[in-house]
Parts: sequence; structure tokens; C-alpha cells
Amino acid sequence: MTERTRNYLIFTGFIVITVSANYLLGSMAIYGAAAFTEFHAVELFGSLIIVEALARSISLLLSGRIGERYGRKRLFLLSTIIFGAMVAVAALSNSGLSFLWSRGLASFFWGLSQANVFTMVSERFSEEEYPIRVGWLQTVGSLILLTGPVICGVLIQQFNWRVSLLSILPLFLVSLLLIGAFFPKQTVQTTIANRSKQSDAFDKRRGLKQLFSQKSFVIMVLLTFLYTCISTSGNYIPLFAQTILQSGATISSLILVPCNILVMFFSNMTGRYIARHGFPKRLIVFMAMIGVVGSLLYTLTMLAPTYLVIILSTAVIGSGFGMSQVLPIAFVQRYTQKELIAEGTSFIIFTQGFSSVIAGVMYSAAMNSQGLPFALSTSVVYGVILFLLAVRLYREPTTRSSLASEACEQIKNERNEEEVR
Repeated sequence: MTERTRNYLIFTGFIVITVSANYLLGSMAIYGAAAFTEFHAVELFGSLIIVEALARSISLLLSGRIGERYGRKRLFLLSTIIFGAMVAVAALSNSGLSFLWSRGLASFFWGLSQANVFTMVSERFSEEEYPIRVGWLQTVGSLILLTGPVICGVLIQQFNWRVSLLSILPLFLVSLLLIGAFFPKQTVQTTIANRSKQSDAFDKRRGLKQLFSQKSFVIMVLLTFLYTCISTSGNYIPLFAQTILQSGATISSLILVPCNILVMFFSNMTGRYIARHGFPKRLIVFMAMIGVVGSLLYTLTMLAPTYLVIILSTAVIGSGFGMSQVLPIAFVQRYTQKELIAEGTSFIIFTQGFSSVIAGVMYSAAMNSQGLPFALSTSVVYGVILFLLAVRLYREPTTRSSLASEACEQIKNERNEEEVR
């Protein structure tokens, strides 16, 4: 078997687990509502959203360092096994609380494997091909977010919500077999040995400190945070359709279809563009411009709440969101020194998850205070800041070698200061 064939089989394994995870995420409102209705515990539905998001965000922050310490392949296999087991426990739950906490644990272990997927992909594909692979992962994820709820609804209608969860467990097995069989073996001893060889140039204990000493990384984190805050508004669009536009459940579920299609398209195209041209400032400014235009279109919902306005605004925002799903992850892989790729990737994905929680709280507060059109319009604040940040502060990053030299120099200076003390 050639190395290229092996890499494609590995990538297929990552695609399969991405399908499983995004099916669970995108269909949560459907099987969650059915489960809590059966348990006569509908009041727990809001808690499910919070617990799921927080559990995933916390584990994402930890996953990079844990993967470095114990081996990314080992962490992926173990966390995926427990992830699947918790899905099975949730499907077999006999109470609302057991369902809630098993889903929370499943999300925690999903987070542990998710960030390491991107790092493992970077180990198997070249720097030029990596953003294309990330683009495909995000494209497939967006496709499942679009089609997953429909499939879940059909399964619940034909069988029940338990079947809708149990039906994806074979996909977990396929992913485990592909990654377990074809991804090169990693041992803790190898990881420790590699880390000791690099100890003179890099101190792992200063990982996050070194990341945040790089201005370009800080700017990318802020851009990621702001665009995720804008895109989180999409969670409220079905509610907008059902309340403000008085549409049925079917119509409200279809309103985001143009948005999700553009998310898929721009995810894929952004990966290809980065592979050829890198990260020129015009690319970042273009994403920010899309964000501010889409958020400005939301303000029209206070004057003319129509299908045309809401479809147009979400379609524009979705285009930039597709870019924001690929840009920061590919940025870390290309411009961060290799010892920090895993930790940088996990922090970026943590930022995406945590900012959606923060934005959700802000949108909900604005909605309860002034109504849903006003809540959507508040996204213009994030859009304006995003655009100003991209135009005024973003600079095309230096090469990885330059960043590594800067990091090494900073560590030497810190050590010299410690010796003087």
C-alpha cells in the first residue's frame, strides 16, 4: 500500500467521525426535544444546550496538551470509544437527567478528539494540501448540519429517538478501524523523546504564553471570536421564522438552506485559496467585510421583517462563516512553530465553541429585553469591530522560522532574567 493511499484511508476515517459528530450536533434540537418529551422533562432542554456546549469547550482547551503528552492517536481512539459509548448510554437512558449527563460526557470526549483531528491531518499531508483537507472536513460538517436534522426526523418518525442515536454507532466503528489500522503508531516514549530534544529551544510549560506573544495569533483569535459571535445568530433564525414571520416548522427549517450551502462552498474554496496564495490581508478583509454587511442586513428586520431580508442576511453571513471555519485552523498550521500547532489548534476551536456560548447569552438577553429583530441587529456591533480589526491591525504573518526564532529568543531572555534573580 502506498503512503498516499494510506493517507486517504486515514482522512476517510476523520471524515466519518466528522459526519457522526455533526449529525449529533445538528440534530440535537430534534432528538433532544423528543427525549425530554418522553421523560416529561422538557424544562431540561435548555440545560442540554448549555451543558453540551460548555463540556465541549472545556475539553477543546485541554485536548492539544493531552494529545502531546499521551499521543494524539491514542487520545483519539480512547476519546472516540468513550464518545460512542456515551451516545449509546444516552440512547438507552430512562430519565431526563441520565440523558442530559450522558450527552454532556459524550460532548466532552468529542472535544478531546476534535482538535487533535486537525493536528493529525497536518502530520499526514503537506503544508500546501493541509488547508484543502481542512476545507473538506468543514464542508462535510456543514453538509451534515444541513441534512442531519432531516435524517434524524425521518428516523424518529419511522422508529423513535433512540434509534436516531443508535443508528450512527456503526460509523464510530468504521472511524476507529481506519485510524487504528492506518495511522502510524505513536508511543508516549517517542513523544517524550521528541520533547526532550526540543527542550533547549522550547519550553512546553510556556505554550499558551508563547502563542499569545505572537501578535498575529492574537489577532486571529479575536477575528475568530467576533465572527463566531455573528454566526451564532443563525441559531435564532428558525425561531424568528416561526414567531415573527408566522411560518410553519418545515418552512422555518428550510430558511437556512441557502446559508448552509454557501458555508460549504466557501469552506472548500477558502482551503483551496490558502493552499495557493497563503494569507494575504485582502482575504481577511474580505471575510470581515462579508461579516459587517451581513450583520447590517439584520438591522432591516426591525423595519421590514420579510423572508427575503432574513434569507439574504443569513446567506451573506454564511459565506463569511465558511471562511472563518478554515482560516484560523490553517493559519495555526502554517505560521505557528510546530511545537505549538496542537495547542494553537485546540485553543482556536475552543474559541469558536466558547464564543458561541457568550454570544448566545447576549442574544437571548437582547431578545428577552427588546425582541428578536433587535437581538439579531446587535450583531452589527461585532461586525463593525471585526472589520476595523481586520483593516487596522491585521498584518500578513512572518514565516514560521522567524516566529520560532522570536520564541527561542524570548525564552532565552526569560531564562537569563530568572538566573539574574
